[in-house]
Amino acid sequence: RGLAIAIGGVSAVASLVGVVGYFSVPSETVPSWTLWVPPAMSLVLALAALVPPIARRWGPTLLLLAAVELVIWAVVRWDWMWKAIIPTAAPYWIDRLVTAAVLAAAAGLAAAAVRSRLAPQ
Repeated sequence: RGLAIAIGGVSAVASLVGVVGYFSVPSETVPSWTLWVPPAMSLVLALAALVPPIARRWGPTLLLLAAVELVIWAVVRWDWMWKAIIPTAAPYWIDRLVTAAVLAAAAGLAAAAVRSRLAPQ
């Protein structure tokens, strides 16, 4: 339960930053769905892992998938970390801080999800 809440919280913050980035880019340039879909999917998976009937059977697997979604999101955004100008209305330091923090947190949460998946039940 605690792992699901942690992944859900990280997913919510990443989703917020992604949505701000998505709506900051002019629609004529066709902003990428990768700005917000992976963390939103991660949030949905984390919330599903909190539902008791689902959590009993699929909880650790859903949490691992949620953490992997966050890692993918942060890795895709990693190139932006070194750009002088990034396509977002959020302050540059927030975007970069969230991206780096999500990558670190998601890697740790993925390891915790693997450990909980392999733990004897």
